[in-house]
Amino acid sequence: MCKFIFYAIISDYFEIVCKLVEKPYDSKKRCLVLSSTPEETDLLDNKLWTYSKMSFIPHGSIRSRSPDEAKYCYVWISEEECFINNPTVLIHRNMMLSNYGSYENIINIFNVSDIAQVEQQYKNIKEYTLWMQDGSSWMSTTFDTIS
Repeated sequence: MCKFIFYAIISDYFEIVCKLVEKPYDSKKRCLVLSSTPEETDLLDNKLWTYSKMSFIPHGSIRSRSPDEAKYCYVWISEEECFINNPTVLIHRNMMLSNYGSYENIINIFNVSDIAQVEQQYKNIKEYTLWMQDGSSWMSTTFDTIS
């Protein structure tokens, strides 16, 4: 069963994505990060290589690697939902998705001000976890249904 995790953020989206990609990468899980534009793909690509002085997260995208190389990438960035690296984790910025079944985890990152829209969009999800950013801290709640 797919686990839905929502992050309502007030800070920089790209910093949050970099932090969220680390966990699946460290666990050797394959991850797809959906971007909304080629420019966002490039920004994510650059950010993942440089966001930490202590480490970087090897990754690829259709804009930086050939599709044949994707199978070696634990993290793949794409403007389209694809399964080129066999991902089990999907990270996206509040996009409409057509396929929930093939992922273990779907992580939706959105601005706190959009919470009502997200609740409406995912009203049929029976169980999920919501992380809300409050300044520099986070609050978590697990729900049985979205209402």
